[in-house]
Amino acid sequence: MEQVSAKSILHRNKSNGWFGTDYNMNLYRGCCHGCIYCDSRSDCYGIEDFDRVRCKADSLEILRRELMHKAHSGIIGTGSMSDPYNPFEEKTLLTRHALELINDYGFGCVILSKSSLMTRDKDIFLAIKEHSPMMCKMTITAAEDELCRLIEPNVSPSSERFSALAELSDSGIFTGITLMPVLPFIEDSEDNIMKIVRRGVN
Repeated sequence: MEQVSAKSILHRNKSNGWFGTDYNMNLYRGCCHGCIYCDSRSDCYGIEDFDRVRCKADSLEILRRELMHKAHSGIIGTGSMSDPYNPFEEKTLLTRHALELINDYGFGCVILSKSSLMTRDKDIFLAIKEHSPMMCKMTITAAEDELCRLIEPNVSPSSERFSALAELSDSGIFTGITLMPVLPFIEDSEDNIMKIVRRGVN
């Protein structure tokens, strides 16, 4: 897998009021989901060839060093710019090993994805939960798989994401749905939104 250089993995958030995290972490650069609404492709982020996923070189060693030198623990968020459970993660295990470090150094974590691969790491989520806040979130914008495939062609279908959330929740992990964006005239119908809400609470 192609690598890109990185000086830092953890970035301090100016405010934790919206997403409730103190730090942001991205182990990968780019995303191959192909979502039609993705704002991370915007020129303001300066990510060239965004649809090609690359990993950050020496990311685990950089992360270890940064965690080791933090005077206070906090909550680390990941998944805002690049899905931590992209298809390459199944073999690279970068996210899993980063979670192990987060657990070892006593930090909490909020993780956001569109992949059912997230369930693979529920053992580490449960370990983190023993000492710090731990939350797993799935972005779900379409209740039905047919619409999902149109607007998010390369992700786990919505049905798999609902099942993954149920599995994690049944294991005792705090879970949630990120219902955004709400696209006008595409998935903003009351029927779609209410189906997502009902499936999320059942």
